[in-house]
Amino acid sequence: MHGFYYGDTLLKPVVSRSTFRPFKNDRCAVADMSNIAAAQQIAAAVYRHDRFHRDFNMSNSGADKRFANWLAQLHEEDTVWKLTHDESLAGFAGIQDDHIVLYGMRPSFQGRGFSKYFWSLICKKLFANGYGEVSTSISACNVAMVNLTASLGFRFREAVDVYHKYVPDRERGQQERT
Repeated sequence: MHGFYYGDTLLKPVVSRSTFRPFKNDRCAVADMSNIAAAQQIAAAVYRHDRFHRDFNMSNSGADKRFANWLAQLHEEDTVWKLTHDESLAGFAGIQDDHIVLYGMRPSFQGRGFSKYFWSLICKKLFANGYGEVSTSISACNVAMVNLTASLGFRFREAVDVYHKYVPDRERGQQERT
């Protein structure tokens, strides 16, 4: 009736120092990301099943562009961290204050248990930077991330329903002019 056609539920997990249960792997490390092109290649390879790619009113190239722009913005803010295993680039994380906003792993590292080590290192670094809590947001249908965060001690404080509304280009232009 109001033009909304797609909904998703975002979970908002939070972990505190007292509930955090880290995993350790000395071969994994986190550092500042200097080569944004490498992170963009990873993002282009891994974001294929997110809510924007499932949105039938958004082209795959539009969804790809959304993630590329988001990653570029985070890099300009100097808040993208590289994730390495034996000094090989395994992935990246985008951070805003105490919030992990974007995360991507090379396909060759997915499904092998590395995320628990990288998330542990990211959380430790944020705690060391003075934050008492670390948060993220996860689509409720991303069961792997729900399980990962739960295994690290994250607790689910709230859920937010997100709705997509289709606005044809000509309407979007009229709205921008008004």
